[in-house]
Amino acid sequence: MSLLYNKPECPFCWKSRLVAAFSNIEIDLVDIDTKNKPDYFLALNPAGTVPVLDDSGTIVCGSDEIIRYWSTQYKGFVELDLDSSEVTQWHHFANQVLGDGTKQWVFQHRDRSEETVDRMLMAQCKLNWEQCLAYIETQLRPQEWLLGSHPSLADCAVFPRVALGLRYGLPGLDDYPKLKYWYQRIEESEVGMRASAWGKAFTNQ
Repeated sequence: MSLLYNKPECPFCWKSRLVAAFSNIEIDLVDIDTKNKPDYFLALNPAGTVPVLDDSGTIVCGSDEIIRYWSTQYKGFVELDLDSSEVTQWHHFANQVLGDGTKQWVFQHRDRSEETVDRMLMAQCKLNWEQCLAYIETQLRPQEWLLGSHPSLADCAVFPRVALGLRYGLPGLDDYPKLKYWYQRIEESEVGMRASAWGKAFTNQ
């Protein structure tokens, strides 16, 4: 049995779930309250971070490490351009550029009352969001995925950040038609629904 210790809205967990869904890797999810981490979870990963994979006793911590592990263990693993320089660049963009802004926005709107939201910080987050969406729009060109004609790890890294921003009230995608098509294609697909933080449970059907 393969267990993924997970937090549904964690973008790193979400990236891992997308990769598993693309490759049809069967996993059972165990959601972890990261504010009250159980002892059994800390025994697996003393750092207390998610995701953590327990693959029949083999423990792997961290989304990149888990994805690399899957790529070596599953014959049906979908080629996701793990080692390309373009994926590395998109990873940086997702985590450090788009991710920094959406993270602050989500934390403010999910964890604080409306009266205590930092308005100046939110204005900066909104500006960053709009700049990031415009950048993604230019990179998609006529292609269906961020790196061309097939999905890659870049799509798995960027999609959760966009989804979280939209979920917590950042402006929508109507002004970015290629990005909107890309987003909806993933969101409405079987892969997207299986991996979603808010959709049906992840089960291998």
